Amino acid sequence: MDPALAVRLAPHAGEIVQIAREALSNVRRHARAATCRISLRQADGHALLEIDDDGCGFDVSTVGGAGQGLHNLAERSRGLDGQLEIRSDSTGTAVRVRLPLPVPLPLAAAGEIRGGLGPVGHFQFHDDAGHVVAHRLLRQAQLGAST
Repeated sequence: MDPALAVRLAPHAGEIVQIAREALSNVRRHARAATCRISLRQADGHALLEIDDDGCGFDVSTVGGAGQGLHNLAERSRGLDGQLEIRSDSTGTAVRVRLPLPVPLPLAAAGEIRGGLGPVGHFQFHDDAGHVVAHRLLRQAQLGAST
């Protein structure tokens, strides 16, 4: 995670965390993924939140069903004047949300949080500077999915 970008997005942190939680919940419930990558970085004058997995993927054009996950992602993204993009195929799914930045930020190196699904669908993390942030985010996603 880009710390300078995170500070700039602080007023919208709750909504951004909810977007990430929803995407991670979808990975946990549907993807059968071995790994998942979360990234928050600056790109082309925007904030870019990315959640990618190596799961089974799905046909984005035919998803409807009873679930609200993708609808919630779209609504929350629009609420932040962002653009949601979902790409998926048999090698995994990528959720990307581009958010506008009111003031240009200096470029900073983006960090990534990497982990894998362990026994009974719990995430196991590789050592990384973002471990604590990712652990809290994923714990919230697990709690939200169980309620």
